[in-house]
Amino acid sequence: MLFCITIFLKRTLRQSAAVTGVALLPLTAVTALGALFSGRVTSRFGPRLPMALGLSGGLLGTCLLAACGDHSGTVALAVFGAITGCVGLCMPAMTGVALAGLRPQRTGLGAATFNAARQAGGALGIALLGSTALQRPGAAGPDLPHLRLPMILAATGYLIAVIVTLTAIGGPTRRPR
Repeated sequence: MLFCITIFLKRTLRQSAAVTGVALLPLTAVTALGALFSGRVTSRFGPRLPMALGLSGGLLGTCLLAACGDHSGTVALAVFGAITGCVGLCMPAMTGVALAGLRPQRTGLGAATFNAARQAGGALGIALLGSTALQRPGAAGPDLPHLRLPMILAATGYLIAVIVTLTAIGGPTRRPR
């Protein structure tokens, strides 16, 4: 998603590298803040809440980018990116869920496998979304990147993740006092 917004800003809206970077700062800042607060939210409410909230933010942001992104300016794209950045809230909680079932002596292997899978998924995501950004002429002209199709695909992924989270991840557990 970050790749698609970057090429859209650079090639379609013809923004400078500096303006593109500044437009991406809200997405980066919200993602970092979400990851920072995720541990507190997870320890208080369990992993389901931060996962559902973060993934729902990603869903909302990508839906806004799909619906309005091709006809939006730099400021609107920065706002939509910030909404999408709420996904940072779910990242630490997902990591915890992925590693929770492992025996202590297997957590290193589990973390490495999880990170390798995440990196491979990121590379595949960039390839898929980046190629779909150029599949049809953009609103600004032929051979220019667009956001609609890649963001529809990203939103579909977020929707599936929200459904899986709500159906497969348990709610908060009561700790004895």
